[in-house]
Parts: sequence; C-alpha cells; structure tokens
Amino acid sequence: MIYFIANWKTYIQKFSEATRLVRNIKEVQQNVSQNSIRIIICPPTLYLGALVNQFRRLNFGAQNFSWLEKVCTGETTADMLKNLGIKYAIIGHSERRKFLGESDLIIKKKIKIVQTKGLTPILCIGETWSQRKKGETFKVLKKQLNSALRGTSRKSEILIAYEPIWSIGTGKLASFKELNAVRKKLNIWLKRKKIKFSLIYGGSVNSQNLEGILKESGFSGCLVGRASTDPREAKKLISLILRI
Repeated sequence: MIYFIANWKTYIQKFSEATRLVRNIKEVQQNVSQNSIRIIICPPTLYLGALVNQFRRLNFGAQNFSWLEKVCTGETTADMLKNLGIKYAIIGHSERRKFLGESDLIIKKKIKIVQTKGLTPILCIGETWSQRKKGETFKVLKKQLNSALRGTSRKSEILIAYEPIWSIGTGKLASFKELNAVRKKLNIWLKRKKIKFSLIYGGSVNSQNLEGILKESGFSGCLVGRASTDPREAKKLISLILRI
C-alpha cells in the first residue's frame, strides 16, 4: 500500500476552493485501486463535515482534535470525527509542537484516544537543522517515538511520517541515499518494538522528487503540504504514484 496524504494546513481560505480541489482529486481517484494507493485528504476542520457529506467515497483525515477528556469550548473531539466518518488524524506535526505547545505527553494521549475510537493516527516526527548537523537525527526520532508510542496498542496500524523540520516548506531535501538510511534505521527499530506501521515521508514533497522518495528512499508514501493544494501538482503526484 502506498499512501498519498494531503495536508492542506490553512492554505485554502475559501470553501469553494476546497470543493474544487477535492473534485480534482476525485477525478484521479476514480482510476485508483484502493488496494494499491490510499489517498487521504486532510482539510481544515471547518470544512470537514461539508466535504465528507459531499464526497462520501473519499478518505478524509483531521489535522487536529482535542486531547482533553472533558467538555471544552471551541474544541473538536475524536468522537465527533468518528461520527462524521473520519478515519485518520494527524498527530504531532512540528508546527503544532512549536507554535501551539503540543508536548510529548499530549501527543501520547492523542494517539491513545484515536486508537480507542478506531481512527488511524498519522504520527509526525522530525529533527531540526541544528540537530541534524550534530548527527542527532536518529536519537531525536527515537526519543519522539518512545514517548509517543509508550503504552499504545500494538495491534492497530500507525502511519509514521518522517518530516525533517528544516525541510518543511523550504524546498530543501536530504539526498535520497540519506533518507533511505534514516528509513532503514526507523524500520529496524519499529519492528523490534513489534509495532504495526507504515513509514511515509513529508517535507517539500513535489512532482520532481516524489519518485526518488518512494523508489530510491523506499518510503511507503508521502505527506504533502503546499503541493497538494495545487490542482495540477496534486494530479501529477498521484499519477506518478500510479506509475511506480
């Protein structure tokens, strides 16, 4: 299975733009076997309900939900997502860690919550440029994984997105050889922990580097930000996956 996960963040400011973009992806989806490629669209929470109702055969994921296990003004719960038919949720994205103060403890709680509700977590991990230069990449990733996965279910699949923080939205990318080396280390470590997982890559993914990320680096899919909000680029990316 190869995953194409579109994380729109807050790039799409109008609902009309969101519907046009989903229709564009749906055109490609019609020629896709769900057994070979899984397309998951993660729009802003505000659009989720309407989009799910309009496009019932597509897979949608949430960019965020509440870790609080009590009533709280302004929050969205995992139960709300489940009742909408949402099957996936992004957890631990570096932007939420950095700008919104999501700690390792909160990320761990979120994973437990979605697993309890039957949703699949898309767990984001990644190192800074400073940590990379010091040769601490795998040390950082292992720490993030240890914290997030401790006490979680080993029976439910977790999609783990390796997203180097320094690569997100910058256009910078490590060599495919370097990415493959990180993937192999993560793969060995996760198998030892007996975790059911798929490893995907995120960070400045586009139609120019996607083939190398999947073929040469060996990842089982991609988490795409800005490029997934460009109708032509999104079509190119999905078409490339189909040819691989």
